[in-house]
Amino acid sequence: MVGEETKIEIVSRNSCGDQCYSSNDSISSKFSLVKTDCSHDFVWKTVDEKNGKYIISFYSNLLGKVRAQFTINGEPIKQTLLLNIKGRNYASVDVIHSDFYNPWGVAVNTSDDIYVTDLNNKKVQVLRDHEPFSRTFGRGVVYSPSGICTDSSGRIYVTDRSLNRILLFNSQHVLCKKIGDEGGLKEPRGISLDPEGNIIICNSGKSCVQLLSSEGDLLLTYDGRACGLQLPFDCTCHENNVYVSDFKGHSIKVFNDIGEFLFEFGEEGSGNGQFKSPTGLAVDKAGNLLVCDDYNHRVQVFTKDGRFLTKFGCYGDEMGQLNKPTGLAVCRNGDIVVAEFGNNRLQYFRN
Repeated sequence: MVGEETKIEIVSRNSCGDQCYSSNDSISSKFSLVKTDCSHDFVWKTVDEKNGKYIISFYSNLLGKVRAQFTINGEPIKQTLLLNIKGRNYASVDVIHSDFYNPWGVAVNTSDDIYVTDLNNKKVQVLRDHEPFSRTFGRGVVYSPSGICTDSSGRIYVTDRSLNRILLFNSQHVLCKKIGDEGGLKEPRGISLDPEGNIIICNSGKSCVQLLSSEGDLLLTYDGRACGLQLPFDCTCHENNVYVSDFKGHSIKVFNDIGEFLFEFGEEGSGNGQFKSPTGLAVDKAGNLLVCDDYNHRVQVFTKDGRFLTKFGCYGDEMGQLNKPTGLAVCRNGDIVVAEFGNNRLQYFRN
């Protein structure tokens, strides 16, 4: 599958057919498209298990048949391996309206319950098994619920863009903490957690992304000045890197775990890999980055290093179409749940 890892195992054997190994052994690989016989910017890595076995992990963002050729100690392996790299196709499998009024953020907990910040209904809705669940919470507490995430213990973090704070609810949806009343937050939007349970917050009104402790203490500010970060909308943490959608900068900014800027990708436009105000972010089961492309009314899929893979959705209100996708999350079975701000609904997509 395009963008996914393909593992190839090569075993070195002697003339008797026994597996053998020497510390002086070396292996090289060559990958080329069969159709053009050209080597492209394929990505692979080789792990030497020090016992005569080599594991080659190969990635391709190009479709078609790829010829894989290998050489051990300068001697080519006679057998040529053909890899058929297939595309990703996402189909809409369900639509849920549930009287939403501008749904914004989406999160999925470990029980596969889906939490949706229902912005102009001023509450959080809970769904289960593609059906509206019997619970909502937050009325009278949240004014502009925007970003949302959950932790491993079932607690729910909700940003309130108008009241400039983060609200923490326990697994029973009871408010147990407010963060930000001291004045450190201004129009917070996207929220995520790092592997240690610290809070990553898009402090949008201050054009920065910050890391807070679980108690709300400031730990660091990500270096948005190095990349011209304008309006951070959403954030997600994957393999210790933090991905941030820049709504006004029409790009994705990537930082390491100590707040240093690494790289960015995207520019304003409607082509593949271009954005018109990117919003919600999520990481799928294959480790690829999903980006809501708000004013292009679609979701784009990228490798973790920013290479475009595919896209789905177009403007409209039919199944498979989108209107201002603002948030998304990935269910345990791999389904992608997209909140459509413009269509006042959730839509499920499946690869």
